[in-house]
Amino acid sequence: MKKLFILMAIAVFAAGCNYNDATPDSQVVYLDAPWNDWSFNGYEYEIEFTMPEITRAVCDEGTVTATVVFDDGYQSEFPYVRHYQSPVDPNYTWTVTINSAYTRGKMLFFAAFSDFLYDPDNHYDSYEPGDWTFRVVVTEPY
Repeated sequence: MKKLFILMAIAVFAAGCNYNDATPDSQVVYLDAPWNDWSFNGYEYEIEFTMPEITRAVCDEGTVTATVVFDDGYQSEFPYVRHYQSPVDPNYTWTVTINSAYTRGKMLFFAAFSDFLYDPDNHYDSYEPGDWTFRVVVTEPY
């Protein structure tokens, strides 16, 4: 009898659940960021994209998520933080950090290198952002 009561309680609970098949309205946008489009602001690189998909409603009650997409198909969420070693000088190591920010109609990406060095005449290629692609998912509120 106890088992029957438990089964009936589960059935009543399951019948009372509301399974909403509605999905939020999401848009996926791929943004290409060639190395020569980045600006150095004195301590980090930045690049800005116009994104009409990011509306006031999205900013107020929706979501915006971004990842960096690598050539091998892998993606990494932000903040992206990786440590590297120079192929020229194995004693030289640094960290690359990529992050993002958004507001209505715009998306910004930032890339910082842990040593904060910038010498356009004498540096390893790794000091500059690469040709990166970002995947942005904009979700409208429902």
